[in-house]
Amino acid sequence: MKIPLIINRYKQAWEKHDLKLLRGIFTENAIYIEKADVVFRGIDEIVKYWEINSRKQEKVSFTPVSVAKIDRGWDIIWEAKFFRKDLSRWLLLRGEMKIILRGRKICHFSEQFTKKFLT
Repeated sequence: MKIPLIINRYKQAWEKHDLKLLRGIFTENAIYIEKADVVFRGIDEIVKYWEINSRKQEKVSFTPVSVAKIDRGWDIIWEAKFFRKDLSRWLLLRGEMKIILRGRKICHFSEQFTKKFLT
């Protein structure tokens, strides 16, 4: 499966907690829906959210399981595993994300996922 560049860049940003790269893949006024009731508006709110997560997560591994082209973006089924430092436990997430692009940047991002603590 060939992974589109924007998804590889998202993967790198999350795994390395690279906030500069994150700024480079989202538009200034991007909408980021992490859960139905958790919405971040604009790149500054998105970066702040990721900054908080970077203090809680380490050894992140993000894997796109399937990728499908949609109108102006991508629909991705994914898994992620990381160590939650604040809980001293490994966490496995499985989910789906939809990204809509404006040019080569993400202008709308939404995801839903399940999480499971690993023993």
